Amino acid sequence: MKLRYLYILLLTLIVMSACQSYSPQKAIENGDVVFGPGGPANYEKLDRFMEDFEHKRVSKLRITSYTEEGDPIIQDLNYNGATIKYQFDSSRDQYGGKQSGKQKTICQRMEKQASRSVEPLGDRYVLADCQQWIGTYNKEEQTIFVAFRTE
Repeated sequence: MKLRYLYILLLTLIVMSACQSYSPQKAIENGDVVFGPGGPANYEKLDRFMEDFEHKRVSKLRITSYTEEGDPIIQDLNYNGATIKYQFDSSRDQYGGKQSGKQKTICQRMEKQASRSVEPLGDRYVLADCQQWIGTYNKEEQTIFVAFRTE
């Protein structure tokens, strides 16, 4: 009986640790731009990616944000000098519903839009001219939201 209890406890601990397999600390250590618990961190990488895009230099960026429950939402941007391959991964979001999963598209542009008149003040990073609308997008503006950096 005690062995069975120990087995169940061990299994529970393994499952719980798997849920936190990509903690904010791990994301920061990996160099991700992090929003939410553990963040903000590595914001300067957003501007470095924008600079690489503007100068047509190959570049990669990972942005990890966390839900209120602590689940990671991961965005990968891979620029090859011509287009941005964008992946939105909400597969680890336990409460994401039917929209959870990995989605991919290709975009032609990335823009940094300054918000200086509407609270909160800061910079909004968006993708434009994309093949599909995935992740957090605005159909009116025809953009995919990537990040918001406050001042």
